[in-house]
Amino acid sequence: MKVKNPRNRKNTPAPTIEQPVDIEISVLANLCQIPEPTLQKCRAAGVERDWFSDPAYAVLWELFSDRVEHGLPLDIVSLTQALNSAGKLKAAGGPPALFECLLGTADPAMLPRHLDILRDNYHKRTTRPGAFQSSVWLRRP
Repeated sequence: MKVKNPRNRKNTPAPTIEQPVDIEISVLANLCQIPEPTLQKCRAAGVERDWFSDPAYAVLWELFSDRVEHGLPLDIVSLTQALNSAGKLKAAGGPPALFECLLGTADPAMLPRHLDILRDNYHKRTTRPGAFQSSVWLRRP
């Protein structure tokens, strides 16, 4: 009787890697659902548009942070209207990207760790071009 090798590559799942896009969604979900405290933590960490590897999420970061600073609502209608009037709705990924952020999992306890990952990935992209591949292609089918 032949025994299967438990380390057979065909049956071994690929290692799980934290994807920057998931982290970006989490940060934006926190900003949408817990606006003021999240923005304070993001500002203290130095978060900038360039920290987001996905250009759509960079657009959403600018919109969300600006609206929180000015006390404006972060609801789907207001956000869609603001993006549409600025001609940035398509660049921001449209309503599906907004829903991802508005309905994403906001975990304030993980926010500091997610900000560290965002910062580290930003530095990898800027200090060693080509050594870090953006996972934008993993975002949506």
